[in-house]
Amino acid sequence: MIQKKDILAFVHHIIRRQGGRSDKRLMHPEREWFTGLALMLIVGLCGSAYSAYFFFIQLNRVDTPIVVDTTAVYYQQSLVNDVLQTYRDRANTFNALRESDGVALPSQDQTSTATQDAYPSGGALRAQ
Repeated sequence: MIQKKDILAFVHHIIRRQGGRSDKRLMHPEREWFTGLALMLIVGLCGSAYSAYFFFIQLNRVDTPIVVDTTAVYYQQSLVNDVLQTYRDRANTFNALRESDGVALPSQDQTSTATQDAYPSGGALRAQ
């Protein structure tokens, strides 16, 4: 049972420590520090436990063999020759265009047939 002297010692301790006032601070650095450390410890332990669990699950897993279809692809010499010839023709055409002087531009007196077909008046636009 609590004696009178214990209660008085408790009261004197509070009065000496806080001057009779209650603690109205919003921030308590020591308490916040230990709360943060405790939370980080809990998160670290949970992460470690999950990692260990996942490690042992993967360690004890039995891999099933993968079935591979072993059908062979047949080599068709005629098809390969046709494709190679097509690419050789493209390469020759490209090289010929690259080595030419440029694109021949139409002269001033030549008109495009597309222009004449699009505009019945011979290609001239009428101002409105």
